[in-house]
Amino acid sequence: MTSSGLEFSTKGLQSVCPTGIDSFDDLIGGGFALTSVNIIEEDQFRMYSSMLVKAYLSSAIYAEQEILIFSPIITNDKCRFIRELPSLTKDDPLQSGNGISPAKDFTKMKIAFRYSNIPSRFDPNIEQKRFDFGQYIDTNLLNKSSIKFYDHSELIPILKEKCHEQKSDKVCRIFIDQLGSPYSSIEINQLPRIMYQLKSIMRRLTKSVSIITIVTASDLHYDLIDDHSIRQKLYFTSDSAIRFTTFADDDESNPYRQDYVGLVQLLRLPQLNSLAPYNPNLVTIEYGIKLHQTKRFLSIEPLALPPDLGETVNRFTSSNQAADKLHCTATKQTDF
Repeated sequence: MTSSGLEFSTKGLQSVCPTGIDSFDDLIGGGFALTSVNIIEEDQFRMYSSMLVKAYLSSAIYAEQEILIFSPIITNDKCRFIRELPSLTKDDPLQSGNGISPAKDFTKMKIAFRYSNIPSRFDPNIEQKRFDFGQYIDTNLLNKSSIKFYDHSELIPILKEKCHEQKSDKVCRIFIDQLGSPYSSIEINQLPRIMYQLKSIMRRLTKSVSIITIVTASDLHYDLIDDHSIRQKLYFTSDSAIRFTTFADDDESNPYRQDYVGLVQLLRLPQLNSLAPYNPNLVTIEYGIKLHQTKRFLSIEPLALPPDLGETVNRFTSSNQAADKLHCTATKQTDF
């Protein structure tokens, strides 16, 4: 990470802002690109989506970047959400005896075939940093940071004003919280228009990047997610869209529940400065959320199940393989 808090993605030819979650940055090309609009669909109770947002804001504070927060709930730096931003650490939780980092050590793990296609960092010389969610950011550092708070109704006017002010070389990270929630001053039917305006403004803010969190139907039973057309318009207008899902503790039928706490789905990948999205050898659009060291560190990894040795056909088996398997079983039974 440079002194400005930016990295340069040689794949997308774009300057990006790392989120602070290295495993997630690897999936999207190093971080969120400047001038981009990125949507995060929150999981139930905002458990893991908020961790990504907090790492995103903490990265800006440590890089001395400007922060603009548009939220009906987060109104000042005394709010619990701001006071509980994670602290930066150089410790590697995946190398401390509680696990092995697949992104770094998959070349040494000859037997773990599922790690063979995991993409590495686009620039191996970049120092990777991690945030400890069990340790909050220093109060003095938080007080020195440049954070401004606004309501949703001020979103477009404030950003238009910022377009005319662009004198500083300091990077600005924009966080739009709970768009479409009952607390928001923006009505549901206005969201597509607001998104088009926001994207147009962001393309002129050459030193800024924005993320938007939207509520889920399972959380508030609200009309935003129920209205499929509005949700698809928001995703189509954005540069990238990510959905977080939390696994239920009492769901015994979920084979991933023992190793992962939730799911991340890549609904849309960025296509800035390219004819196609940056695709780092993605084998799936679904990834598992894993917590390390008593839930202090967050990582996002490809979903992995033990090899299926039974006679039942799982969802990863192709139709031809399934037919051959059943044919061989029937042949063996007739031989007796």
